[in-house]
Amino acid sequence: VQRKGTDWLVRPRDAVTMRTWGCLSNGIRVVTHQSTSLVNVDPDPNFVRMKIYLSGAAITPSLDPSLKSCMVHFMLHTNMNGVLGMLPRIVVQRVILNQITFNVLTLRDIFAAKRFVQLDYDQILNEMRVQNTAINNATSISKYKSMKQIVEKQGEKAPVGEDACLTSMKSKSGSMDPSFWTETPIQQKPFMVRGKNYLNDRIKIETNHTAAKLVAVDMFETQDRVDHIASRADNFRHTYGKKANSTSSSSLPTDDGSQWSRQLTNEEVLFIVHFQVPGPPYYSLVLYFALEHEKLDPEKPFGKLLEDFVTKDDEYRHNRLKLIPRVVEGSWVVKKTVGETPAILGKKLDQRYYGDGESYVEVDVDVGSSVIARRILGVVKGYAKTLAIDLAILLEGHEESELPEVLIGSVRLIHPDLSKAVTLI
Repeated sequence: VQRKGTDWLVRPRDAVTMRTWGCLSNGIRVVTHQSTSLVNVDPDPNFVRMKIYLSGAAITPSLDPSLKSCMVHFMLHTNMNGVLGMLPRIVVQRVILNQITFNVLTLRDIFAAKRFVQLDYDQILNEMRVQNTAINNATSISKYKSMKQIVEKQGEKAPVGEDACLTSMKSKSGSMDPSFWTETPIQQKPFMVRGKNYLNDRIKIETNHTAAKLVAVDMFETQDRVDHIASRADNFRHTYGKKANSTSSSSLPTDDGSQWSRQLTNEEVLFIVHFQVPGPPYYSLVLYFALEHEKLDPEKPFGKLLEDFVTKDDEYRHNRLKLIPRVVEGSWVVKKTVGETPAILGKKLDQRYYGDGESYVEVDVDVGSSVIARRILGVVKGYAKTLAIDLAILLEGHEESELPEVLIGSVRLIHPDLSKAVTLI
């Protein structure tokens, strides 16, 4: 237990509790927590051990069966010990109860949001910009009879009808609707990565470029979790490039790296990140990043880091692949839940690695392997259709020779609709 912003004043609290739950005959569900000595857990010197005499919630159903609602009653009786233990108990407990009440209200809003039309902030802002631009440029635009004349005067052919909307999407590949994704425009808002001297000064720097380009995004719905999706005969990697390698190995090499060819057969190497979303139904979000040859130079920090990632063991890989999330558009609930803190995925989630050592590398990230990740995902899925989020992928540098960090690539997911995922058989 820690009140944000007060760690400089008082130490955070922890507790060892026993949880019980059950359902009464009248349908009321009860969950309780009490401090216990049945498990011997040594106190952490950075925390003060608090005592919970009784903490719990009673969830009572509605008297009207047709109403899908309930009432949550929460009770708390604690001794915070230390300095806080000398304060009036009602003061301390009120702070905790207020935070718990806030969390419950957040859950209520998440479920209630599905019943209302969601605001599309980008659409509103864009329409306002268009209107303001039209007003400001009324004089100069009035001499043209149509937008077609404006474009053609500049020497370009004007898109007509639906083609106007699809012009920027024609270069996109993969099964996911192209209106749901794009490369993150990081020139507008860079990501922060470890700088050259990060190990000494702990300073991060802005980066507005990536080592790879995002060439395709797949979104599949499946009955079970799918591993090594690049090994499927119908996978995008088989059609990408002029010399796509048709062979696949069951896993990446873990020897001295002899299988990693610096004279690659493909014009580009695919770095594939496969997020496995738990179900049922299960979903696979697959990102395909294309790395050009010059980015693989082992004499440069990124090339050496990538070579080590491919040739070393899984333990090394678990501690290197990093994700930086950033909610561009969405409710404050999602922004607060997701945050923007970089995460080493292999420390929290199960990961599997595949590839042929030449033309592609695939990382499967099992989102369902972490309870916390599943909860965060549950919040995000509830707001998916109103959400725009950036996901930046990179390898973390631990040594000076591996710095500054370089982004492999980044994707922006824009109001993704899971119901439009392609069913994979």
